[in-house]
Amino acid sequence: LINREYIRTRNTPCRSMTEQNDPTPKRSGTVAAIKALQGSLGAEGVLAALLAHELIGWLYMLGMWGTMYILNPTNLFRKFSSFDKLYTKGESWAERKAGHWKLIQRTGLIPARVVSSGVESFVCRKILSPVSIPLKLYLAVKIGQKYAAWRGIAEE
Repeated sequence: LINREYIRTRNTPCRSMTEQNDPTPKRSGTVAAIKALQGSLGAEGVLAALLAHELIGWLYMLGMWGTMYILNPTNLFRKFSSFDKLYTKGESWAERKAGHWKLIQRTGLIPARVVSSGVESFVCRKILSPVSIPLKLYLAVKIGQKYAAWRGIAEE
């Protein structure tokens, strides 16, 4: 004989019996987090936190890009002949592509260096993302809480 309850639960992936019998729909983690924040910060506090999060992200990206432009870390690898050939080829490609950008020409920046420092910044930000993303979220929530407290919407 076949146990029908076993077959029904066996065909339902990754759900325990209590979850199967629970009729309330589950919210995703992001939606639940925003709802929880909205309860403690109010709508204005959540908006302040979101704006702070975006501003921190832009400042982090531009700051890292500028830092990589100044430090030029890939220049350290140019002493290896195989890398130097690739770097020179990539530099000439970037010079051709970025040379048409009027903004870069007006600022006096080196177009090939702008492109390569953008790539270096991207790689560095990806390496640091396990630390930078939670820190950015933490700072955004703290700014939202400070704003809500300042406006008298919620207590700190």
